[in-house]
Amino acid sequence: EFPNLGRHCAKADCKQLDFLPFTCDGCGLIFCLDHRKYDSHRCQSAPVNLTVPQCPICSQYIYISNNEDINRKVEEHILQGCPPVLVPNSNFLNRCSQKGCKKGEVVPVLCKVCLKNFCFSHRLPQDHTCVHNNAQTTITPTTKHTTPSSKGMTPEQLSTYQSRLSSKTSSATAKRVASMSLRMNAKGDSKVPEHKRFYLEVVFPMNSNVQPKMMFFNGEWAVGKVLDVIADAGGILNTNNKPGPERLYLFSLKTGEILPNGAALNSLSPQVSSFDAILLERVVDG
Repeated sequence: EFPNLGRHCAKADCKQLDFLPFTCDGCGLIFCLDHRKYDSHRCQSAPVNLTVPQCPICSQYIYISNNEDINRKVEEHILQGCPPVLVPNSNFLNRCSQKGCKKGEVVPVLCKVCLKNFCFSHRLPQDHTCVHNNAQTTITPTTKHTTPSSKGMTPEQLSTYQSRLSSKTSSATAKRVASMSLRMNAKGDSKVPEHKRFYLEVVFPMNSNVQPKMMFFNGEWAVGKVLDVIADAGGILNTNNKPGPERLYLFSLKTGEILPNGAALNSLSPQVSSFDAILLERVVDG
């Protein structure tokens, strides 16, 4: 009565007529409910497994090619003494457009002015001799800005500081990849156990000309101690232990709020969580 209703399963030993057939997104063939999965019809065009194993010793992520054995690849890496892992030339390697720079990142870092891709070190317009719309006009950094107050940031100030971050995507997958990149490139005290490490992208005072850094800390450290470590890493003058109206504060770049000096890093959620970004900025109390 309905000769054109339904489709036959493409699996040679099945051929079942299915009124609600499934199209495989790998090979594009039609299958019944029982054979819709890649394994059940031995799909030759199934998506590549993008699992990236992590070395249990040095915590580096080890990139593998299709059909490579994960366990064997990790074992080879350990037997070689855990050498630095080089990201292969693939879609994950976004090479920097700055002349002479050979770096690449696992996530795109696009300049909002020239729309070219750069590494973390050259992502700001003033760091890559940015040219706007092919016109030979070099973009120079602006020095006019207002710093936050001791009560926190305004929405405009928060947006300005957030624009300095390396990754501003809302994609869940891209966020995971960005977190992996942060973990691989972060610097910190090697004595901090891996399970206690708290990873952050740190933005330095606007007038300091210090580029943001990927850093990790002990999640049990108080914000005050973290502030001292960050100031030292960026060469920022820290006079918080002396009387005076000007002080350094750490701000959440998620909410714009000041982080209380006495609180432990791992107690600050949702203001700050591991793999978030924070700002070190000088504020005049008042």
